[in-house]
Amino acid sequence: MTTMNCAQFQAVAAELTLGVLFGSERAQAIAHADHCNACRALVAEFTDVGDGLLAMVPGAEPHVGFENRVVDRIGAQHGARRTRPRWLRPVMAAATFVVVFGVGISTGIGADRAINTPPPTTADGATRSSLTSAALLIGGHQVGRAFVYTGKEPKDAWLYMSIDAGRTSGTVSCQLQRRAGAPVTIGSFAMSAGYGYWGAPITIDPTTITGARVVGADGKVLASAQFSTR
Repeated sequence: MTTMNCAQFQAVAAELTLGVLFGSERAQAIAHADHCNACRALVAEFTDVGDGLLAMVPGAEPHVGFENRVVDRIGAQHGARRTRPRWLRPVMAAATFVVVFGVGISTGIGADRAINTPPPTTADGATRSSLTSAALLIGGHQVGRAFVYTGKEPKDAWLYMSIDAGRTSGTVSCQLQRRAGAPVTIGSFAMSAGYGYWGAPITIDPTTITGARVVGADGKVLASAQFSTR
C-alpha cells in the first residue's frame, strides 16, 4: 500500500473526520494516523472544533416560511419530518478553515463570543486562537451564520459564512463592520436561489470587527450579523 506523508494526510484530514473519505485513500490515511501522533492529534482537534461549531447552532427553529421553502426544495412529502435549514449543511466546513489555516482553538466555543478584545493568551503570554459566531438575520429571522476565526497572529484571521435567504442569484459582496469607520468589503461570492457559502482571509484588524453583512449588486443589505461586544 502506498505510504501517505503528513502533508498528504493534512490535505484529507477534514474528509476523514467527516467520514467522506473512501477507498485506498482512506486506508492510507488511517494507516498513517496509526503511527503518527501529530496527525492523530490533528483529527482529534478537528473533531473537537466540529463539535464546537455544531454547538454554536441555536436550538430555535427558523420561521415557518423559511422552513417550508427548504422542505419544498428537497422534495419532502407533506407531513415529513422537519428538516434543518440548508445553511446548516456547510457549517462543518468552517472547521476546515480553522484546522487548515491555524491549528489550535481556545476553550469557550458555544454562544456568540466577544471579539472586540485582544484574543486570549496562554500562560506564557502567547496569543491563542479563538472562534466566534453570530446569526445572519433578515428582519429578525435567522437565514444563516457567520464565523470569525482569530489566529495566533492577525494575518491568520478568517471569515466564514453560510446563507439561505430569499431567491437571490448572482454575485454578492461580504462587508465587515468596524467599531469606527465605514464597512470594508473583503470579497464576493455567488448565490444561487438564495443559497451560498463562502470563506476568506480577514484583511483588517479582527479585534475591531463588530459585524458582517451580505450586500447585493444593487447595494441593498441582504442579511447582517452582529458579533457580541461585551
